[in-house]
Amino acid sequence: MASYELGKAYVQIVPSFKGMQGAIQKELGGSAAPQKTMGARIGGNIVSGMKTAFKVGGAAVAGIFGTALFKGFNRLKDIENAEASLKGLGMAAGEVEQVMANALAAVKGTAYGMDEAAQSAALLSVSGVEAGKDMERHLGLAADMAAQTQSSLGDMVSLYSKAGAQGRLTGDVNRQLMDRGINAYAVVAENIGITTEAAMEMGRKGEISCEMFADAMENKVGGAALAMGDTTTGAWANMNAALSRFGVAFLEEIFPLIGP
Repeated sequence: MASYELGKAYVQIVPSFKGMQGAIQKELGGSAAPQKTMGARIGGNIVSGMKTAFKVGGAAVAGIFGTALFKGFNRLKDIENAEASLKGLGMAAGEVEQVMANALAAVKGTAYGMDEAAQSAALLSVSGVEAGKDMERHLGLAADMAAQTQSSLGDMVSLYSKAGAQGRLTGDVNRQLMDRGINAYAVVAENIGITTEAAMEMGRKGEISCEMFADAMENKVGGAALAMGDTTTGAWANMNAALSRFGVAFLEEIFPLIGP
């Protein structure tokens, strides 16, 4: 398609990836010299497959595509590792599928990716959070807290799961949250209508349950992750997530062949 303005021509180039996946899969299945390592074979054959699929060169397209492949591979790797962790906890295939669905629902529309959510869900499972509504709620709340403090989801879930594992909000967890900009005792105090000092005393006695902590944080920062998704930083993260999803769509049939 071309358009003209004051004698200048603009040419729109729309790349087509039709047949690329098949070309790479065909190359992966080809023979290789005995002295080549499996890694070298896969790497070389993927490049060969890309050359077969791309009939014309394009540095910009190749760069974007390469980024998508890299991000897609990492996403698949992290999701696979998270699923392996869940299976290691003794979960059946149906439970693993449920947790993964909860992870996706918890971060949908936010700047956090499915791969990070899957790993975080595995960590929450270790602390005793069960698959289903509880998993979705607590993972979503951890995402809100992470967005509010501009932390990574994994970092916040690590702290959040400590409270879950102990069944209460401790001074140690609160100190680590304060380092990230959240005074959990003050938030709990505001939510139940007492002073911060009184909440601190409750914390010392182990009287602030994980549920009280979750309710207070939900009322204070609920929705923060979705709101952050609308910022420039969030839009950038979403664009990168879209690239990784593109890479996943391309690699999902190839990825299982790499291990064997």
